[in-house]
Amino acid sequence: MEQIEKVHTILPNQIYGKEVNFLDIEFEFIKGQAETPEIQQLLAQWAKDPQQELSIAICLNFPPQSMAMGLYLPDVIYDQNIPVFIRQETSSALLDMLNNRIKKESLNRYSHVYPFGMLTNCFDLDRHSTRRAQLVNYIYDFKNKYKSSPAACPSESELLDGWNKLQVALQWSNLYCADSVDLKLRSLGFGTTPPLRLTSEQIELMAEVEHNRWNMEKLLLGYSKPTPEEEEKCKDNAVRKEYKTKRFVHTDIRPYYQLDEGTKEYDRCISECLPLIAEQ
Repeated sequence: MEQIEKVHTILPNQIYGKEVNFLDIEFEFIKGQAETPEIQQLLAQWAKDPQQELSIAICLNFPPQSMAMGLYLPDVIYDQNIPVFIRQETSSALLDMLNNRIKKESLNRYSHVYPFGMLTNCFDLDRHSTRRAQLVNYIYDFKNKYKSSPAACPSESELLDGWNKLQVALQWSNLYCADSVDLKLRSLGFGTTPPLRLTSEQIELMAEVEHNRWNMEKLLLGYSKPTPEEEEKCKDNAVRKEYKTKRFVHTDIRPYYQLDEGTKEYDRCISECLPLIAEQ
């Protein structure tokens, strides 16, 4: 019988306080062949667990192999309508036919099996999202120079000038931030028409939301929070810079309430400008 190797992290039991572990995502890595009885039984067990919201993504390099694996999972996966996402490269025609999304017929065994990753449906940057990201960059620059938030959007040439000076990684960081604007405003109860301004309470709440979003962005890029020993060493500015650029350790990966006021001001600034960005 094949041995299943697991690496498991425990969820934190608190989100505030000195003993906080705010990285509240549970990772479980399973080493084994997906088609073996042991792995199939594990998938079935997860599907039956009422404490879980299970989704399955199959991302093999060879699309036909992904397709085969996604269509021959344990029966309980399909019976429980567990979402199964299968990576394809060029066409989703077979899966569209199997799950009846084209004909819009009643549910069947594969109604919750979805294709993704096709070249024909790839994400594309449009002028709207890029302009918003350019404005995010301008707001940060304005805050750096004048220690306040801008009241209006600058000219197209000024936006473009600052944008072209950015590293590609920072451009993407601004794009991710801009992409969250509508969701943040919707979470405050605003619809398609943005408010003229936010209250101080709303700004502070959205500043914490923005920092949490930034935390996840950096973690997904491979950064980590410093250990207590690294935290002590990073009190030296030169060491902190070295750890950030060479070791991917960022001292701002922490709960919002633990940030210094100077760092919080940048999150507040971008949050204060949410209505301005939403107008673009």
